[in-house]
Amino acid sequence: MSMIKDDLWSEKMGPVKQQGNHDCCWAVASAEVVSNVRHELGHDTTYVEYSVQYLVDFTRPELRRLSRKTAHFCYPLHVKKALDFISQKGIEREDARPFSKDVCKEDVSPVQPSNVLAYIKEAITVDKVDEVVEILRKHAIACDIPIFEPEYSGIEDKIYRGPTSRISRYVAQHSGNLVGGGIDDGEKYLRFRSSHSEDFGLKGTMKVSMEAMLMCLSSRSSRIECGVDCDLTMEDPFPLMTNFVYPSLLSKEEEEKRKKDQGSRKDRKVHSSKAYLHCGIAEKIRGFLLAQT
Repeated sequence: MSMIKDDLWSEKMGPVKQQGNHDCCWAVASAEVVSNVRHELGHDTTYVEYSVQYLVDFTRPELRRLSRKTAHFCYPLHVKKALDFISQKGIEREDARPFSKDVCKEDVSPVQPSNVLAYIKEAITVDKVDEVVEILRKHAIACDIPIFEPEYSGIEDKIYRGPTSRISRYVAQHSGNLVGGGIDDGEKYLRFRSSHSEDFGLKGTMKVSMEAMLMCLSSRSSRIECGVDCDLTMEDPFPLMTNFVYPSLLSKEEEEKRKKDQGSRKDRKVHSSKAYLHCGIAEKIRGFLLAQT
């Protein structure tokens, strides 16, 4: 397995976003990997940013009110579930529904019929690291890593290996995109693009060891909670990077057909809502006239 360039894709993906105090790293990673794959495979002739907020608003709306944080309507989720949603419902562009780290909106505005949606074919999961490296030659790929402090915040451009001391503490699972890799002092790593601004690590990215493994040495079963309905057991060794996933794309003809079908459904919804409105007005007028007789 020959290694790849240290940073193949992050520079092309624009400034690293700042998710702030929101449970939305999965939405950032999902929107960015769709943008990268669509651009690199020629579906978008220019780089298009897709909407992080759209995914938070619509992927699992029933979870928006279950946030563990006061006045927050964001929630943890896996990238694969977001990509599954995009394959069915599409995704808006960022300028149609901008994301802001400074606010977590309770109210969700509906998708406007005029908004152009992009689609993917399906979410492709990958298990083997050598396959990940080959995919990285073509485009970015999303994954999860466990955040341990103080190692994560102080990583700069060192290789991240998870917990390295007795004071290390587990914080959360974190989704991002792999954008390159290399070898540092004999140790193989993949470069991980985070969502904690360009002040983090090296321009918002960090090296993650391909060789370090995690294992719990406790006599009792220990678990890392990593989302809504999933956890990772730590009783057996496992790598730092897990849940590799990326989107495959429809052909351009298939996507155009999907957009037309979606547009027709939107038109039917608009027409049916107008008909319902007109019917309601007519009923009110009829009731008023009857009351006058």
